[in-house]
Formats: sequence, C-alpha cells, structure tokens
Amino acid sequence: MFNRPFTNFEDSDRMDSFQIQSLAEEYFDNHTSEDNIMATLKKEPTKTTAPVKAPASASKPKAESKEPKAKGPRAIPEGYIGLETLAAEFKTTAVAIRRKLRNSDITRPEGSGWSFKDGSKDLAAVRKLLAAPEPKKEAPKKAA
Repeated sequence: MFNRPFTNFEDSDRMDSFQIQSLAEEYFDNHTSEDNIMATLKKEPTKTTAPVKAPASASKPKAESKEPKAKGPRAIPEGYIGLETLAAEFKTTAVAIRRKLRNSDITRPEGSGWSFKDGSKDLAAVRKLLAAPEPKKEAPKKAA
C-alpha cells in the first residue's frame, strides 16, 4: 500500500479534495514555522568533498564509429538471380514478387535475401509460381 505520511484517513483508500486541502494546510503550518526556518538557516554547513574521478583505464572503451548501412538494393552474389532480375523478366515489381513468395510454400534462402542460385530447383519453382496466372477475384454479388 502507499506510504501516506500525516494522514488520519487510514480506513479509506481515497480522500476527497477537502481532506487533501486540510492535510496540505496542516503540513504547511507544521513545517514552515519561524523556528524551523531559523534552525535550518543556522545549521553548520557540512563539508563537501570534490567528486572522485575514476582512473582513465577504468572508463568504458569508446565504441568504434559504425558506418551507416547502405540503403538500396542488396548486392546479389555472383551466380544468383535476384528479385530485380525476375521483376524485369516477368514485367512486374519486386514488391509484388515478394508478396507472392511470402504467400507461397517457397522458403526464403538464408543469408541472401530473396535471391536464388541460377539453375536451382527453388528458382524453377519461383519462375513457375510467377508464370502462373493470378486467380481473379470475383466481385461480391449485390443482393437484389
């Protein structure tokens, strides 16, 4: 439960605005008397010490500045066919090909994005998928 100092309302979890205001006034009255203020001013200042600096060898090593990653198409390894090549071959976009590939049973090759080795079975399956005509979506029939 919450630690609520100076409350007389332990039975209730909530206080109305009048109760809050009366508690605030009571607290202010008890803690701002002239005696309290004068006692605070007369206190001896405590000795402060300069902050201790850590030795240079204990500091964290600075991270090497990383070059930002290059944006744009990935470099396709030699002997592989990428989506841009397939997009030009099938007169579509790489985005549309990716969408078809994600919705198909073809798994994405590891480490090379959506690029396939030239002459592989996966590339033949992709070409077969892209050559197949898209099923036409029928418009919903209007109720008469």
